[in-house]
Formats: sequence, structure tokens, C-alpha cells
Amino acid sequence: MRHLESEIDHVAIAVPDRTPAIDRFVGELGAGIVASGRRSGSTIDQLRFRNGNKLEILGPDIDHKFGNRMVDFLDKHGSVVHHVTLLVDSVQKAVDVLKANEIDTVGVSLSDERYQEAYILPKDTGGILIQLSWKDIDDEGWAKRHGHVPTLHSDSASEFIGLRIATENPDLIAHQWAVFGARIHSSKNGNVAHWGEGSLTIEFLKGPSASEQTLMFGANEFYEYSVEFGPKVRGILGWEK
Repeated sequence: MRHLESEIDHVAIAVPDRTPAIDRFVGELGAGIVASGRRSGSTIDQLRFRNGNKLEILGPDIDHKFGNRMVDFLDKHGSVVHHVTLLVDSVQKAVDVLKANEIDTVGVSLSDERYQEAYILPKDTGGILIQLSWKDIDDEGWAKRHGHVPTLHSDSASEFIGLRIATENPDLIAHQWAVFGARIHSSKNGNVAHWGEGSLTIEFLKGPSASEQTLMFGANEFYEYSVEFGPKVRGILGWEK
């Protein structure tokens, strides 16, 4: 069985207004803003924490209220994880590998010489949309291209560890994520997907629904889920494994 060659780039969450989320993750947790802009009716703010891991904040662009996919997403799902982005060397090759594994992709876009993408639907991933992405430059170059000057995280910034979600069959989902290029190891309550030397992880715990989502940080942070700010935030030092 062929697997993708991929790296995890970031976790993205959807919120109704970018401003409160920026206040929390930048103002309170100390992240720097790698890039900020607008695309396809969404505001996009990509944040980097002290350990280098990235969280993306997606909100609806108020200038595109009608037919806005982000508004539709929030109306249907609420303030939850929107997607996880995996970087690949070739989107076309990734689509071919997934097809050989009988996994469908949607939204395949290959025409742009500078940026290409495709998506794996939540039904094949344990409830989380996966974006497969390729671009011709690094984060700093991407920010410069879009007119944004990156800001550094604070000296006391938190470390972003990754995402925990509940799923009915963690073993089956772990098998799928291995196809997507992750390395899998077992945890006390499920399975953890990780990539190479990177520290950003996705953990699958046994539970009734992928709507149970937690953003994991490396200290004692704790925030309950809210419509305004998105998924629950929890520091691993306060997590009972």
C-alpha cells in the first residue's frame, strides 16, 4: 500500500469574528502572526507559537456576506476546527496515491503555478477536513507576496502541541492517517499521529463524536469551548491522561 509523503503545516479553526480570537491567541497566549489576509470570502490569520507550530484563524470576510462559504460553515458547524493542512511535494501525486487507496479528493486545484491544493473529506479522516497543499515559497515569502510583515511571538508565548478529537474507532482512523503520511503511535486512550521531527500532533481518543475537539498547549492554559473563540483549549500539564 502506497502512503503519502507529507508534513503537517497547521491546524485551522473557524470563528465568527477574527478579533476576539486574535486577542486570545496573540494577546494572551503570545503567538506571532506569520501571515494575515483574505481569500475566498474568509479572513485568514496564521499564527506561530514558541515551539514553531502554527494555528490558523479563519473568519468570514464582511465584504463577502452573500454566498460566503465561511458563513455557511459557521451556521452549520459552529466555531470548530475547520481543517488540518498537510504539505505535499505534488498535489497531483497525492491525489493519485489516495485514489489508489480508494480515498476520494475534492476541490482539486492544479492550475496555479504558485499554489495548488486538494481536500480529503471528513468521512475519511475521523471527522476533520484535510487540506493537501503545495506552494512555491516558504511562509515568509508567502507573507511578503501578500503584503504582510510577520510578527514574532512573545518571549513568554505558549507552545502549541496539537489537536485532540474524539472518534468512535481510533484504530481505523489511525490507519487512514498513516495513509496520509503520518507516523502513528499508541496513547493511553487512543492513537497519536505525528510527522517526522515536527512536534505538532493529532490525537484520536475513543469517544462518540469528532465534535469533541481540544487544542492542546504546553502549559496550564484552559478555556472552555465558546462560539466566540472556538474549540476548548487545554494545557497538557492539566490534562488527566
